[in-house]
Amino acid sequence: MGYDDNFTDTIEIASLIHDIGKIGIPDEILNKKDKLTEEEFSIIKSHTTLGAEILSDVDLINSQILNGPLEHHEKLDGTGYPYGKKDDQISDIGKILSVADIYDALTTERPYKKAWNKEDAISFLRKDQDIKHSKKVIDALESFLSKI
Repeated sequence: MGYDDNFTDTIEIASLIHDIGKIGIPDEILNKKDKLTEEEFSIIKSHTTLGAEILSDVDLINSQILNGPLEHHEKLDGTGYPYGKKDDQISDIGKILSVADIYDALTTERPYKKAWNKEDAISFLRKDQDIKHSKKVIDALESFLSKI
């Protein structure tokens, strides 16, 4: 995607810690097989801001890295969380991690679902490209996946 080494180092760190806030979410909610209630989903959504709170006092974590935990559930059309940011309000790190997080969720087996194949996952992301997810990021992911 043409980013410099500093940015790729930053996104590498952000990707490793983007879900750190889930340590504050009860396991019975994280591993629930049935549909979440509104209250449970609200608790799940709090992992974004909880993660940023946990990391904000760590000297080595800068604001760019904090965009990972904070923005990986934001959507281009403003329907994401925690802030409902739109398009250019979302950092590149947020846009990249959003697509990566969804791809990972789809292609990983969970207690409540089987893993999807990569073609179906990309197709799912493409349905909302440039509406919810960055086409540029999906293109880069698909290009990468075609090489492995």
